[in-house]
Amino acid sequence: MNRKKLTIIILIVVVIAGGIIGIVVNSGRSNRKVVSGYSFEIIEKDVINKKYDGKYLDSFITVARVQDNFTIYLEEVSSDRNVYIIDPSDGSMIPMEYIDDKFSTKAKLDTDKNYGIIIDYSLVGAIRVVEDINKFNEDKLFEEILIGIGCGIEKNEK
Repeated sequence: MNRKKLTIIILIVVVIAGGIIGIVVNSGRSNRKVVSGYSFEIIEKDVINKKYDGKYLDSFITVARVQDNFTIYLEEVSSDRNVYIIDPSDGSMIPMEYIDDKFSTKAKLDTDKNYGIIIDYSLVGAIRVVEDINKFNEDKLFEEILIGIGCGIEKNEK
């Protein structure tokens, strides 16, 4: 009986330790959700990491808190692809370079502007930079992003 109790206690300690480690490791990660059928994530850091599943990025829309510059990495995209970040309001494109088995770029992204991520002329994801990631209507913002990026047109209300 002592051996069984010891085994159970060790198992419980391992499960609790694993849970605590998992919480600590994931506490700094982004917040992922699904809105209007599209996955999105909210990030507060200046580094955006994405994986490509062959059709779309692992979270289609990324909402990021404003930063001076962003470093953007796309993984699992073959080196022979053409990868760009596009500003649909003026059509300007930021090319991404293939370095160390992933595409990457550093870019200044303007606040409240929708940016599309293009692989071989197909829209695979979007980025939106906002001042305060805690103060926006998710459904309204994502509908605006999808319409703006999908049509390649943004309203310019200045």
